[in-house]
Amino acid sequence: MKFLTKNLIYFATVIAITSIAFDFLFFNMNLGVGAGTYILPIAYGMICFCAGWFFGRRDRMELNLWDIGFRFNLTTFLVCNSIHEVWYRYVLDASGSLLRGLHNGMLIWSFFIIIHFYYFMRCRRGSIKGLKKDQIFD
Repeated sequence: MKFLTKNLIYFATVIAITSIAFDFLFFNMNLGVGAGTYILPIAYGMICFCAGWFFGRRDRMELNLWDIGFRFNLTTFLVCNSIHEVWYRYVLDASGSLLRGLHNGMLIWSFFIIIHFYYFMRCRRGSIKGLKKDQIFD
């Protein structure tokens, strides 16, 4: 099964640009406590979800792969967390509780990635090179 596809690379690019923009805006705007602290992260999450939905559907229609979205979930995990880690450590020069909160979030997300990987491997047993067996052998 082909892991890196054109749509997955486009998705990773959109996620990287969105993550950098989010970090820059969130930490450089003086939002205070209020609606701004909720609106920006919600918009970030919605942009990431919509990008995954759009590129994931295009990937499935163009390549006819059957993989329950694990590649996009793993790509999001790697791109977002690596950008946030670099931003916190080197741009913000953060330490202590701020990094601990970031790492706790990564740990929780890792747990769900492992569960997703389990189901991905389970579903993959019912396919040949990403295609359902019943689609091949009609």
